[in-house]
Amino acid sequence: MFVSRLTLVRALRWLALAAGVWVLLQLSLMLAVHFYGVSRPTVSTADALVVLGAGVNRDGRAGPALTRRSALGAELFAQGAAPLIVCSGGQPYDRPNTEANACRDVLLRLNVPDDVILREDRSHSTEENAIHTARLLPRARVIVVSDSYHLLRAGILFRNQGFEVQLAGVPPERSLSWRHYLVSVTREALALQWQFVKDLLGLPFTRVSGL
Repeated sequence: MFVSRLTLVRALRWLALAAGVWVLLQLSLMLAVHFYGVSRPTVSTADALVVLGAGVNRDGRAGPALTRRSALGAELFAQGAAPLIVCSGGQPYDRPNTEANACRDVLLRLNVPDDVILREDRSHSTEENAIHTARLLPRARVIVVSDSYHLLRAGILFRNQGFEVQLAGVPPERSLSWRHYLVSVTREALALQWQFVKDLLGLPFTRVSGL
């Protein structure tokens, strides 16, 4: 009985140590996600802007995240950053429109010409955004446009597909609230860990709940 209790105490100590290490890792990644996103340099020119998809409302219109990402894409296009804009994002299972179409609608309202907009409407995750965009624009120079908290992982995934990547992020102050931003940064830190494990094990999945 004594040996069993001693073994249990040791196991609990190791478990507590592992939990502490994971918490430190999570906090470190959250800080990396935040500071990487907010410290991006000003972009120069590229072959195309790629606006990464986000939520679509029940009426098919772009949700807040997709609206602000699309608006930044339109702003960069107006500044001459690239001659094309790729709207990347498929159709959520419970929505009547694709993220790509909803992005296009925002761009048109912001006076971006329809003939410079390309739609990638098959993806359901950030990794799939990169994979399917690479089929439209193989090995192009792109400016990936997303929320600042999304840029670290998006940059890794697009570079993995052979793109020369610049990154442009919507700053945190344009997000809905600090709570929304904190949740998003936490989610991104978890997604980075998942991507590392997936790549290490060679798992074939390209989406997990839209990551």
